[in-house]
Amino acid sequence: MISTCRTLVEDLAAESPALAGALREAKEYWAPDEPPVTSLLATLASCLVDPSAESTAPETERALHIVDAAMASGDADLVTAAATGFIEGLAASADRHGVLTTFLAALGPVSRSHADLWLSFEG
Repeated sequence: MISTCRTLVEDLAAESPALAGALREAKEYWAPDEPPVTSLLATLASCLVDPSAESTAPETERALHIVDAAMASGDADLVTAAATGFIEGLAASADRHGVLTTFLAALGPVSRSHADLWLSFEG
């Protein structure tokens, strides 16, 4: 599980300077311990939403595509990490920044389904 989830984190940061920076900062914060995967995924999701992080539209689109593929993977551990770390973190952060509708519209179908269920539960 950890390997697959760590691969997801690394894939998300691979071609995004904004996400790579956020990942580096999170690892430094947690050092010498290994950060929890869900915490890393929530950090990356928040970075995509935060206007000061300067992530670009292509970076965001790529990240949302990667996460939707993880959500559709059938790997229970990966789906759980992506859902609870990234999707729920993204929804919470987007809501705080007043851009929830924009991000919900950009999610892939599997991710959007989880976000909708989570938001309906959250009330």
